[in-house]
Amino acid sequence: MLKEQILQIQEQATDLRVIVIGDIMIDRYYHGVVTRISPEAPVPVLDWRKTVDRPGGASNVALNLKKLNCQVEMISVIGKDDYATIAKRQMNEIGIVTHFYQEEDRATTLKSRFLADHHQLLRLDQEDTHPISSEAESFILNSFSQAIKKGISTVILQDYNKGIFQEDLIHQIISLANLNQIPVCVDPKKDHFFDYKNVSLFKPNLKEAKAALQIPSHKKVNIQVIFDELLLKLNCKNLMITLASEGLIIGNELESKIVPTKERLVKDVSGAGDTVISVAAICTALNVSHAVMADLCNLAGGIVCESPGVSTITWEAIVKDLN
Repeated sequence: MLKEQILQIQEQATDLRVIVIGDIMIDRYYHGVVTRISPEAPVPVLDWRKTVDRPGGASNVALNLKKLNCQVEMISVIGKDDYATIAKRQMNEIGIVTHFYQEEDRATTLKSRFLADHHQLLRLDQEDTHPISSEAESFILNSFSQAIKKGISTVILQDYNKGIFQEDLIHQIISLANLNQIPVCVDPKKDHFFDYKNVSLFKPNLKEAKAALQIPSHKKVNIQVIFDELLLKLNCKNLMITLASEGLIIGNELESKIVPTKERLVKDVSGAGDTVISVAAICTALNVSHAVMADLCNLAGGIVCESPGVSTITWEAIVKDLN
């Protein structure tokens, strides 16, 4: 039964036009081998073999949506540096329409990972996280307004605390979307967690939910209590909290349910949240039931966790895993 529903969603996804607004970044991987310790300090020496750049952050969400057959447009703010050129090229090469505002004083976010035999030795972050300019905010709103005129299925707000989302801009985007009856799906971060009120789908993970409610991460709390409190504070139509290896809880003011996931050989959880919000947004746009959405999100998130590094999902991989 689930397989037939997934195949139907796959077919309908080709008609969806999804806008992604959020913080983009480049995920860079330096691959090499370690055969010795440095004579300068007690650290390994990585003999470089290759460098791989991948779309990261909100770009990875856009990439997931494209792999899932959606028509995707992306709105973001980047710098005027070499990494900005790479970020634009990454999106254009895979057929994602971009609306990027470039700021002189902003560094395009680059996250560099140094790996030996797929084991991460170090991560280096190069980024600016100061709030974007008022001109950049106006550009985002205007780009979103123009996209609405062409007709869109849903919008994803992908927040990584890198400066794009401030309270006023968040409220204006949500108001504009709600006015035009466009579902808003949010993957939040801590700084503006409770600014995303009145959205169609709000999807934090458990760690983020606890932090927002000022619950110590080590403290065990009934998941339903956390769910109910967030639902009340956010006034969202639907709430999904991902629970890592425990699956997720999904629901609304009428009902909610914890949906477990199957055991996986987890290699890397990087990018799993991007995959889940992508799948959840598709389901939201198509009015898919909570039960099917939960199963599909568990499947998709689990699959990408079995691959090293940030990875994406396809319908073929989901159906294969289901079989």
